[in-house]
Amino acid sequence: MLVVDDNRTNQFIFGRILDSWGMKATLASSGHEALSILNREPSFALILLDYHMPGMDGIELAQQIRQNPRYATATILMLSSGGGPEEAVRARQTGISTCLFKPFKQSELLSAILKSPGPGLAPHRAAAPACQPSRGLGNHAAAHPSGGG
Repeated sequence: MLVVDDNRTNQFIFGRILDSWGMKATLASSGHEALSILNREPSFALILLDYHMPGMDGIELAQQIRQNPRYATATILMLSSGGGPEEAVRARQTGISTCLFKPFKQSELLSAILKSPGPGLAPHRAAAPACQPSRGLGNHAAAHPSGGG
């Protein structure tokens, strides 16, 4: 799994969470670093993006990823602290399969990952994303993606 988040604390937390679930995480701190990793790594079936990043936001990065035929079927999950309708529409149009709005629980992240097609599973279906703002949340949880559970 590729995890892209400009916040080092979030990267550390995601790395620990994914490691505890037996998943290998490659971490990137920007869209440009993520694209560089994607160009040299053999394959990522699952990509976790933060929406709010300087320089290139998560939607712009997802658009760049979708242009690479190697990652056309990769499942992209997005994290957002905003959760506005515009983000959901843009995510849907980009083929992002799931949006999680901060703060969220570890169980919500795990559920989103487990629902995502992986190697040998059904291909990614961009037509049915689950990006819907379910909560109006602010940035207060940006460094705590586990949401306490």
